[in-house]
Amino acid sequence: MKIEWARYIENGNIEEVYYQQLDDTLYKSQYIGHLYCITDGCEAEMKFTERKDGLKFFSTMNGQGTKHLNICPNYVNYEGETPRRKLNGVPVDSSVSDDWILQTLLNKSRDLKNKNKPRPKINKPGSTKKIVDGGEGTVVVPVPGGAEGSGQSAGNVRFGSINSDFITKEFLGDRKRVVGIAKHALFVDNEDSEYGYIQLQNDALQVNAYFPPAFYADTRVTTKPALISFIELINREINKGREILILCFGLLEADIRGNGININILNYKHILANENQYYKIITSGNISDNPYPA
Repeated sequence: MKIEWARYIENGNIEEVYYQQLDDTLYKSQYIGHLYCITDGCEAEMKFTERKDGLKFFSTMNGQGTKHLNICPNYVNYEGETPRRKLNGVPVDSSVSDDWILQTLLNKSRDLKNKNKPRPKINKPGSTKKIVDGGEGTVVVPVPGGAEGSGQSAGNVRFGSINSDFITKEFLGDRKRVVGIAKHALFVDNEDSEYGYIQLQNDALQVNAYFPPAFYADTRVTTKPALISFIELINREINKGREILILCFGLLEADIRGNGININILNYKHILANENQYYKIITSGNISDNPYPA
């Protein structure tokens, strides 16, 4: 897979870099030694290559492959001397609560506000041993159908985050926290279907925070008129030229046409807009300014 984006980190400053922005001279003069994987939580160092035929790309530095999270599309499994077992997920009846999901979104929001003050890295004791394929094992993972909406706690369940700009069809079937600038919002209500969506920034395909009828199926939690009000308020502020940053959580699925991606939002606690929660926006009729640094 061609790696097109990397994260540039130096002296507390963080910048997302597209591979076409660089050439060999610029890379060696400024960016070398400061590029890291774009996936949230990865610490793998990246390098830039420009070949004689003009082809450009990012790749993982030698020996850095195992620093990618195992959910990262850039994860590399090296061969060597110490066996590593491939872990196959074994579904179990486990789930995480809506309150836990909300807390992870609030934590992510806090990190975004402090992105120019990254958390200090903890250097864990390492090993000089190399790694080889040691066969297969198993690890317990939550069953997809039960990953949301119960009263149970999260335990050690972790979900990765991604900027909507970097979502591709390779992420279909994943549950993720998604960060993206809202471009348009609409509630569709006709004879064939009814749903709401907020389109997020992505230059390659349409990515939506998607609200199916299941979102308001339990009227004790929220209602269809409440969702319509929320979406109309979002779109009103977009049309005023305000920047609305959406933080949401859901399963990534292909849209009905098959050429876009929906992030299925199943509960009002699974979405923030400029750090504002769903009912705060509805009851106040307003959305605060974008609290995140550029």
